[in-house]
Amino acid sequence: MSQRVAIVGAGVLGSAIGWRAAKAGFEITLIDPTPGQGASAGSLAWLNASFAEDPVYNRLRLDSMALWRDLKRANPDLPVSFPGAILWNDRDADLAALTGPDPSLQQGARALTADQARDLDPALQNPPATAVHAPQDGYGEPAQICRWFLERARDSGAKLVESRVSKVDRADGIWRIHMDSQELEADKLVLAVGTDLAALLSQLGLAIAMKNKPGISVRTHKFESRLHHILSTPEGDLWQGPDGRFLIAASPQDGESSETASDRVLSQLREILGEPDGLTPETIIERVRPVPADCRPAIGPIGAQGLYVVTTHSGMTLAPVIAEIVTSELGGRPDPRLDPYRPARPALNGASS
Repeated sequence: MSQRVAIVGAGVLGSAIGWRAAKAGFEITLIDPTPGQGASAGSLAWLNASFAEDPVYNRLRLDSMALWRDLKRANPDLPVSFPGAILWNDRDADLAALTGPDPSLQQGARALTADQARDLDPALQNPPATAVHAPQDGYGEPAQICRWFLERARDSGAKLVESRVSKVDRADGIWRIHMDSQELEADKLVLAVGTDLAALLSQLGLAIAMKNKPGISVRTHKFESRLHHILSTPEGDLWQGPDGRFLIAASPQDGESSETASDRVLSQLREILGEPDGLTPETIIERVRPVPADCRPAIGPIGAQGLYVVTTHSGMTLAPVIAEIVTSELGGRPDPRLDPYRPARPALNGASS
């Protein structure tokens, strides 16, 4: 008899895990009242390994980027592309490491002058004096990516229950998931619920230290100039889709409204593109990003037997590798790549495992 695994949360992480685990033979039930509409919906879906200052974390991201490219080759309908990125953000150490002496971190990254950046992407009429080109980076529409993984999970035998989880508990070795109108039993329980994690863990007397961060997603009206790369700037990160609309992710400054933050980012973008008019917001969405206290993933068993948590910033980038590792670990095969990122580490208040 296959093991029953309930996954609470059907964003990109829950759906990707559901797909891999269902393919591996687990009896999967995904539970989410609004699949793909939580933290994942507010993502920029910038797929990257541009955090080279921390080599261990960067190599986990590189592993996931390799899986993304493998998935794209095997599934041409996967809604992602890899045009590369041009970066001049405030992570100076990361940018220096990307073009530093360790070739395993570089992915072909190279430093750019302003003229080289303009030659690489002519839409950049006023690029910065120096930048970095990361040619392996990719992006996709976050809602489409979530939907793609969820559809593959269901095609592989996973069930979807569109309901809100009010309570989880364990009795006689079985997990019980209480929902609005029904109750489900499972042998193992995976919590991939983003910012709702603290509330569910508190019911079990458990906690993981989080510093969830507010952010905004700005979708612009269609724009004629064509930007061919993802941009990572001091004000925000962005890309322009095939329909001409920009998707921008930014963090409001202290006391700043979403509208003011949007104006600030768009003002910078207009300057970069040399376009003072015509670039206006269509929608501004406030969002909260689930971020563990030390800004690194928190993935693994916690508390009672059979309970597994998955929470991280950069869930879009890490989804394929996390799905691979979690599926292996649900089957009793620990993966050392996650050893630094267990929920019991001191930086997360020493939550018991």
